[in-house]
Amino acid sequence: MNLDTTAFTGKLKFFLRKKKKRQSFVKKLYFSLGTMTVKNGKYPPESAGRKMIANVPTALPSATIADLPNKLFKKAKDFETLNYVYILDQEGRLVGVLSLKDVFQKPEENIIGKGLMMTDVIKVRPHTDQEKVAILALKHNLKSIPVTDKENVFLGVVPSDVILEILHSE
Repeated sequence: MNLDTTAFTGKLKFFLRKKKKRQSFVKKLYFSLGTMTVKNGKYPPESAGRKMIANVPTALPSATIADLPNKLFKKAKDFETLNYVYILDQEGRLVGVLSLKDVFQKPEENIIGKGLMMTDVIKVRPHTDQEKVAILALKHNLKSIPVTDKENVFLGVVPSDVILEILHSE
């Protein structure tokens, strides 16, 4: 079998360029307190990845408390859950979480990344079993559990209603 390595290398480079463009586009979606659709079908049926949603509020650590309420109100109907604001760095990695209670109680001039957000975040990977997700939520009294990949890139959250369904079925 004769393998044309030049053609193969060219196709590989094309695929990698396309993948980087897609990743860049996905990252841009995270930073405007916007919404995003997750394709959950690639994860096992009873996993965090299959149960997660991605239409949740996100912000950069450099944002101030004053930046959040108007954005939250404008896009509230698009979010699938509104318990926390997930703080992501420029690469889309989860660096912290801020409760909505804090958003409305802290002084407006405070910068989120300067001591306001909780940085010791309880999170799971997409292949984590759904039962473990529910147990973590109960153990730590959390309304939702963030899902990240192995590089800590934010993928979505398993929301409270799904956690309750898991507890009911398990």
